[in-house]
Amino acid sequence: MSSKDIHSLFEIKHIFSIVIIPLDGIFIGTSQVIDTTLLESAEIAFTSLDESGDGSFAFRLREGDTDVYAAHTLVADKDLLGDNMIINGIDQIFNQGYIGKKRFLSAEIDASGVTFGRRVGAIIVADSPRRAPININ
Repeated sequence: MSSKDIHSLFEIKHIFSIVIIPLDGIFIGTSQVIDTTLLESAEIAFTSLDESGDGSFAFRLREGDTDVYAAHTLVADKDLLGDNMIINGIDQIFNQGYIGKKRFLSAEIDASGVTFGRRVGAIIVADSPRRAPININ
């Protein structure tokens, strides 16, 4: 039986609330910008919530030195842990770790081949085990 406190070591925050992607390359909703100042690591989970839908969705992390989303650039592959996050089926979930050095994280979704949309979303699981408990805003 586990007796360690993991609850105080991490926090979960939405990057995207549920978004419905109606057409190619267009999504409804915007990414939150996450300040990583007090974090030692970050893991991002991206999911499709529908049992139907078509097309595929590529989820990509962005990073920057400011909290302005438009100033963020895509995270380099060397700063990511895990596989590319591309949803092309139903009820899928992917996760990817971030080990980059930028202060702020955000995300983008690129849709292709979509004719009637699908609900997708993303969360960040952030931790700082040496400074628990943590609070990200």
